Amino acid sequence: MNERIKKLRESLSLTQREFALRIGRQPNTVATYEMGIRTPNEATILIISRTFNVNEDWLKTGNGDMFLQNGNQPCLPTINSRVREVRIHFGLSMEKFGNRIGVQRSSICNIEGSKCSVSNQVFLSICREFNVNEQWLRNGIGNMFTISENNTKKEIIKLLENVPDSKMGFILAYIQGITADNTSTEVIK
Repeated sequence: MNERIKKLRESLSLTQREFALRIGRQPNTVATYEMGIRTPNEATILIISRTFNVNEDWLKTGNGDMFLQNGNQPCLPTINSRVREVRIHFGLSMEKFGNRIGVQRSSICNIEGSKCSVSNQVFLSICREFNVNEQWLRNGIGNMFTISENNTKKEIIKLLENVPDSKMGFILAYIQGITADNTSTEVIK
């Protein structure tokens, strides 16, 4: 199965990281699948099959065509799947993601499950709160995030808010080591 997962990923022109984000797994997990160190469980196989319109029998055994018969093309990612990709990127539960953009967990579940469309308010909240590129979220064009020094600092601060206290000492020591090497001693505010 490891060779088929790699073949699928390459046929979709996705990196291991991109593939992992789409199926809600870590990039190193996809690497272990492709190297044959681990085999995906039934739930992951189902997620891969549904996400990319892959023939589950082909994925498990190599029998049949790679893609299901609706044109032998993978399903194109939708705005709904890109919302999920943003949530997974930040490692947030549906509830925490919803809280950050002002909607209930059930709304996120319905969006990610393509049971409802993404309202303009939710769309704008995601772009603003997570620094997401509007063109990418709406149409899948360009990079996931917009980059600016100010936004990068905000993103770092938001990420640090979720770090357990037990690991904060390591992060602070690392940051202090970086600032000791640089001439700039500006503190992130």
